[in-house]
Amino acid sequence: MRRSSGFTIVELLVVITIIGILAALLLPALSAARCRAKHSASQASVQDFSVALKAYETDFGRYPPEEATNDVTQLVAASLINVMSSPGPKNVPYYQFRPDQINGAKQWITALQTPYKYRENASKAKIAVPDPLIMMNFFSFDMWACGCRDESATPPCSPTTSMPPTAATIKNW
Repeated sequence: MRRSSGFTIVELLVVITIIGILAALLLPALSAARCRAKHSASQASVQDFSVALKAYETDFGRYPPEEATNDVTQLVAASLINVMSSPGPKNVPYYQFRPDQINGAKQWITALQTPYKYRENASKAKIAVPDPLIMMNFFSFDMWACGCRDESATPPCSPTTSMPPTAATIKNW
């Protein structure tokens, strides 16, 4: 009896199953690596913007105001973008925003598509006993954004929060 030299259906199914299992094991690792890369890019943007804010503070003696009591609204975010991208006394803009860093609501966004938050602290009254959950740097500024899977942290990090939670993983402190 003549036997063909091809693969049987069982052998093909076994190989396809093994490839499927390997792919299922590899995809979460790739997703986590992509998230870490975007997180690192967002942290680098915070560091660059911190340098720009410090240059602004050197020129004007204070950090740009947040112009709101507790919330960084779209108007405030847009005005911060305008202030930091306009030329200073040296006729050079403090920060060059890329088009992919600004969303439709005129908010500066991270590589993870969550908005950065900014709070200028020079106008805040100094608290006698600092609250570690607030994490305020007096006479400076705070910047934060939610990173990968921060929503599951305690307290949760929300892109709409007005206070920098301890769960925010993209921050300047």
